[in-house]
Amino acid sequence: MRKYTYTIIFGFIGFIFWGLSYFEYFELYELILSFVQKYEKIELDELLILLIFIMIGRFFDYRIEKEKHKIKFENYREDVTQLHNQKYFIDKLKESLKISAKKNYIVAVVVVEIKEFETIYNNLTNFGGDRLLINIGKRLEKYTYRNDEIAHTTEGEFKILVTKVKNIEDVKEIVDKIASVFEKPFVIDEHELLLKTRIGVSVYPNDGEEANILINKALVAKSHVSFIHNDEQIEFYSEELNEEIKKKFLLERQLYTALDKEELYLNYQPIIDAQTGKIVACEALLRWENSEFGFIPPDVFIPIAEGNNSIISIGEWVMKTACKQNKKWQDERMSSIYVAVNVSIIQLRKKGFVDMVKKILKETELGAQYLEIEITESIPKNDIDEIIKLIKELKEIGIKVSIDDFGTGYSNFSQLRELSFNTLKIDKSFIDNIDNIKGCPIVSIVIMMAKKLGLRIVAEGVETKEQLEFLKEKKCDMIQGYLISKPVNSEEFKRLIVKK
Repeated sequence: MRKYTYTIIFGFIGFIFWGLSYFEYFELYELILSFVQKYEKIELDELLILLIFIMIGRFFDYRIEKEKHKIKFENYREDVTQLHNQKYFIDKLKESLKISAKKNYIVAVVVVEIKEFETIYNNLTNFGGDRLLINIGKRLEKYTYRNDEIAHTTEGEFKILVTKVKNIEDVKEIVDKIASVFEKPFVIDEHELLLKTRIGVSVYPNDGEEANILINKALVAKSHVSFIHNDEQIEFYSEELNEEIKKKFLLERQLYTALDKEELYLNYQPIIDAQTGKIVACEALLRWENSEFGFIPPDVFIPIAEGNNSIISIGEWVMKTACKQNKKWQDERMSSIYVAVNVSIIQLRKKGFVDMVKKILKETELGAQYLEIEITESIPKNDIDEIIKLIKELKEIGIKVSIDDFGTGYSNFSQLRELSFNTLKIDKSFIDNIDNIKGCPIVSIVIMMAKKLGLRIVAEGVETKEQLEFLKEKKCDMIQGYLISKPVNSEEFKRLIVKK
């Protein structure tokens, strides 16, 4: 009878503790047997009561531990992607640094930020933004090694911990592999999204020996990608880089007040008719002469302005100033030319852009036919549909629209037809190669195809007579470049018009 009672008791315990591991069952079994052997003469009802108390105690012990594990899991996971979060990443980084210090491994912190993620996320419906994040996480997991840790730390930011690496070249190879994740588009519903990224990297022990320092330096490197090297994707931290970031920070602060201090100004570069040599247009080019740093090149300060959105107010000032100046030339009975103004994709995205242009034309009393808006070729694919609508609205007013720097982005001729531009501007990099046997056919094909689409063609960056003669022969419509004139102020430009 006693034997069967023990079997019943242990079976009951097994039922209560369903889900325990083999080793936990074995431990519990040993505990019961040792108790029975020690108190063999104890009455069965007393034994049952005692065992029930033991079972209740162990049961709650187990449930508490299970709940603790669940809370820990939830605290270390990001809700949407179920990847690790910032807290886990920091803890794991600290742990890896201790191991690496003993074994002389290299540890790298890689910060990946999706450019303009908030805009993309807000434009996706039916939880499309969340699904995009999940897909990014899955791709990153495929392209990283088993020992590496991936964390989703903010909306459009992922951090990757690269561990157990022997040399910096291996780190570079891994980072290149991470960057390649974004070479193919992500498909969400009917949207094909080709994401652009900024990637910053810091390395232990070169850049620091503490977790927070390494994370901050990776963020600094990523920031450098954001504002300085707009076309580059990856930046490794260095002390020189840190100095550039400091300068960038100072420039960013001073750019906010540059308009009020009248440090910004426009120069105008003439565009001539290729056959007659007559000035038919000009491009307004923004310049900045800073009181502390002197002349700041546009390829330095314009990305900063785009990064902090000051490009919106600056861009409006540029358009108004250029239109006002062109109207002034007309009032002085100069030749009627149109002025081309570069517009950032940031400006185009701002609601009410077309209304702003209408307002400027009304205030300056410049006819719409004397304004051309230049849009860079690097239009993100996600914005194409909106840009098509916007171009249509601008052309309905009578404004000309051109695609700038053609050949440097990803446009094709079928897309040009869809976007319905008036003018195509061939980038200087192609013109430079006209003297090269490989460069000539490319320029010839671009001119021929643009003509078939009914586009006017402007060759940018023309610097030699040979280039000019080649372009005239190929029936290029207009020429712009230092061979004609460098960008000049409004008074000097007026003299050029008279001279021509």
